[in-house]
Amino acid sequence: SFLRDIYVDIPGHGGNRLNAAYVNGGPELLFQTISHNFGIEIEDYVTLNFWLVIDIIDDFGGLDIEITAEEIEIMNNYMAEHNRIMNKSEGTDYLSAEDAGMRHLNGNQALSYARIRYIGTDFARTERQRQIISICIDKLKHMEVKEINALLEKYLPTVQTNLTEQDAMTLLFMSLGLNDYTKESYVIPMEDTWGYSKIRGMSVIEVDCKKN
Repeated sequence: SFLRDIYVDIPGHGGNRLNAAYVNGGPELLFQTISHNFGIEIEDYVTLNFWLVIDIIDDFGGLDIEITAEEIEIMNNYMAEHNRIMNKSEGTDYLSAEDAGMRHLNGNQALSYARIRYIGTDFARTERQRQIISICIDKLKHMEVKEINALLEKYLPTVQTNLTEQDAMTLLFMSLGLNDYTKESYVIPMEDTWGYSKIRGMSVIEVDCKKN
């Protein structure tokens, strides 16, 4: 995860938060910015919106995640927003404080969990997001090729990506070996390489790009 408030030099646009690169030039400018500042080359991307996250997690059959009463309170606020936009009844999928602990979350609930940023700042939010991705990868390990292919056929036309259909099929067959891989995840900035700062009135994260 690259934290969105990292202050970087965006090619052709000057200094700003990292998320401004995507706003100003989409994935291409974002990747140029990451390469320019951190020397990390990214070639492929898949972009999906909130509502696809809900649908995909529901198609995975939901996710088992341990949640706290404090997180539940914030999750319910996000679900209230989701429900209004999706024209669902008020209170749909809400949880109570008594639901704290290991819970099976549907797509609406899991998206709300992934959006939490008022507990532990953005570092904790991206950790929740990586946790969800990790659980989804583990679920893929137990799916048959035809099941994964069905997901590809359903969702590939609905996401934004520079992967071709042939690329997707190659990845599909590579997924047969998922059990042979180990997962590693990181957050940038790494520990002891950053600090909070104010630049032009913006709260930003200043980082030592070389160390990262």
